[in-house]
Amino acid sequence: MSPEGAMSPNDRFGLDHILDDLRLPGRAELAAVIRSVTGGAEPDLAASLPDEAFFEPRLFCQLSNPGVFELMPGPQLTMAWAAAEPRPVTIRTDAAGVAVVPGIGLVRIDRPAAEISVDYVPTTAELYCDGGEFTHALFAADSGIEVVRHIDPVLAAFLGEHVEAVESLEAVHPDAFAADLARAVELIAAADESYYRALCESVCGMVVFTHPDAESFAALGMHGMIFVNAVQGSSVDLFVEHLVHQGGHVLFSEATLHRADFFEIEPDAELAYLDAEFGNRTAYNFLHGLFTEHMECRILVDILSGAHARPEEIAAFDAHLAHVADRHERDLRIVAEHARKVFSEEGIRLFEGFTSYYAAHVEPARALSGSPR
Repeated sequence: MSPEGAMSPNDRFGLDHILDDLRLPGRAELAAVIRSVTGGAEPDLAASLPDEAFFEPRLFCQLSNPGVFELMPGPQLTMAWAAAEPRPVTIRTDAAGVAVVPGIGLVRIDRPAAEISVDYVPTTAELYCDGGEFTHALFAADSGIEVVRHIDPVLAAFLGEHVEAVESLEAVHPDAFAADLARAVELIAAADESYYRALCESVCGMVVFTHPDAESFAALGMHGMIFVNAVQGSSVDLFVEHLVHQGGHVLFSEATLHRADFFEIEPDAELAYLDAEFGNRTAYNFLHGLFTEHMECRILVDILSGAHARPEEIAAFDAHLAHVADRHERDLRIVAEHARKVFSEEGIRLFEGFTSYYAAHVEPARALSGSPR
């Protein structure tokens, strides 16, 4: 890497192939599927919206799980992408009297579990309702990634399915982490503009919560939403880690929509039969892990070598790099002798890229920082 932290085309090893050649067609295909499913219930809505509207995570979730989740109206979930003229719209409040409108904001009114009429003004992105209080949506700096202020019925049901002891989960007020999140967004954008652009396109929202045991996660069932457990408190490093890692799962799910293309074996086959060190990870989960580990290493190396970090931030980033690099080196090592059995040529292309980048950039960065092995 150059002293300025810039990478040559060879250093990108095919990252642009993942972010553009694979991810973008995957997104287009995914949008077409969701549009088609939406059209079965609301044909006028499906025909009138741009592709971006069909990546709203709650819409994806409730369409993917018919009859499982309490439905939020399609026009309410996609209002931010609808035709830009003032108009009255019917939206639905939850049991707390809150109606969430993704990308626009929320309305609080003393009418729980009711349908209410609001006037939407696109020029100001505001909702007006007699007796209601409107609050604008909050975004992570200028990323377009919405920070969830209120757990709506679809999110609540999804979390109930994915988090044990969900009653211990509490959403964190944005005031507690807004500055750290904004700084993390700034650092990721400075470190890798292409990856940042892809995150802004593919990650629609994030829930920041506390829970004594739950891990931070992203899940295909709520595609486009990431969930960050801040039980240890807010920090810049926490949000760099999870925007890159959990956001990476979102990007890679789109890039590997046709997952069988990357493997010689069944993508859902567990790998422990090859080596006990794989644990219970499947081939597909393992490749996901390699990608997110690679991206964490990559962003951290670029933050540190590009002089983007402030002096008081360096120790946390060094420790983070040491931790994720150990995990990445171990995973690259245990799969190396089995790579041709597990991966197709497309998968090998990714694996070899991860391996060469680790040797060329992560190892030297660790040596410079004195990170323990």
